[in-house]
Amino acid sequence: MPTATRKRTRRTVPEGLNRQEYDRLMAPATVGDPRSGSYQRDRMLLELLAGTGLRINEALSLNRDRVDLVDSSVWIPAAHSKTGRPRRVYFGESLSDKLAAYLAAMPREQWALFVTRTGARLTDAHVRRLFKKFARRAEIEPERLHPHSLRHTYAIRFLSMGGTLEALRDQLGHASTATTHIYTQAASWQRAEQVARLDL
Repeated sequence: MPTATRKRTRRTVPEGLNRQEYDRLMAPATVGDPRSGSYQRDRMLLELLAGTGLRINEALSLNRDRVDLVDSSVWIPAAHSKTGRPRRVYFGESLSDKLAAYLAAMPREQWALFVTRTGARLTDAHVRRLFKKFARRAEIEPERLHPHSLRHTYAIRFLSMGGTLEALRDQLGHASTATTHIYTQAASWQRAEQVARLDL
């Protein structure tokens, strides 16, 4: 009986990528040929989603002036926030260094962070096609790999590493901690699996 209850609960809990899937996704071969013009863009998009938990529309709306490398954050204005509330999203030093290099390499006339070869801003449809390609190369089931799965992965890791619900709520832009709370069960299961592997 307890086993059946847990299975029903799991369906309602967001699932992120496991460590092996994440490593395969972030491998250079998954993104493509480093010599291609889109490689750095696609790589940066993956790094940004995984390192901030941004919604895909928030990431695609970013312009260079919304990236603050001094305090390692990006600014999401109300117009691009699902809740209609502006917020600042912080990230770590490693991502800050990668963003600095990416911005330095961007053409001076380019304003949007992520554009096509013709200079148009990337769209959700374009990104969906990219993720299908990434899933195939990384040998991840397509239904498990989409931009929002990186948001789930970020949230679960954040809590697993000791982050608070309140801090995660602010990072993800949730209107209420009650929404953020759905990640606590997944983070708890992840910690349990890590301890089980240690077999202390």
